[in-house]
Amino acid sequence: MEEMSTPKISLKKKIYDEIFDGIVKGEFPMDQFINEGYLATKYGVSKAPIREALIELCNEKILRSIPRLGYQIVQLNLTHIKESIEVRFILEIAAFKKTAQNFNDSYLVKLSEMNKENARQKSMGLLAPEQHWERNCAFHLLLCSFSGNTMLTQMLADTLKLMRRAFFQLYTITEYQAYVAEDPNRHMEIEDALRKKNFEAVADLLEKDILHMRRHAL
Repeated sequence: MEEMSTPKISLKKKIYDEIFDGIVKGEFPMDQFINEGYLATKYGVSKAPIREALIELCNEKILRSIPRLGYQIVQLNLTHIKESIEVRFILEIAAFKKTAQNFNDSYLVKLSEMNKENARQKSMGLLAPEQHWERNCAFHLLLCSFSGNTMLTQMLADTLKLMRRAFFQLYTITEYQAYVAEDPNRHMEIEDALRKKNFEAVADLLEKDILHMRRHAL
């Protein structure tokens, strides 16, 4: 039987991801302009995929194009974090209400496997702030996906993406580590409540987990 090949990531998508990660990690100073020539040299590619990626980043309002100067990172602020948390709360609670109506044990298995892997990596000290953020988002997106509403899940993914930019623009790694250190590990508590089919408790834990960030961000 012929093995299924893994879809290749387009060069534009690869460059987009590289630039976006660089923006989040602070590789590009906020007060400096980014130009196509510099990026082409940095990533070792022609200007065509660089330009395509930059256009997409501008369309998403992650960058802004300044004629004759280059591209500048769009600065986010506390209002972006506050509003993102509110949107996230609305989306995730609505999604879970749909999930609770059609909950099955296969959902629990998937969440349990993710929690075990997260716990393993955390115990080995493998979760740097970026990895912690990614795995935290993965848990919430997985839970949201059980609602069966792909548009709702995509909206949550977009909201989390904006939050990632805002949080890492506004806070230092030390401040984020303080947030991680206070993480009460509600994902395990959510798993336990789901195993008991206590959906009211899950909704309450989900609310506390989402709003936990607000205490640190505002």
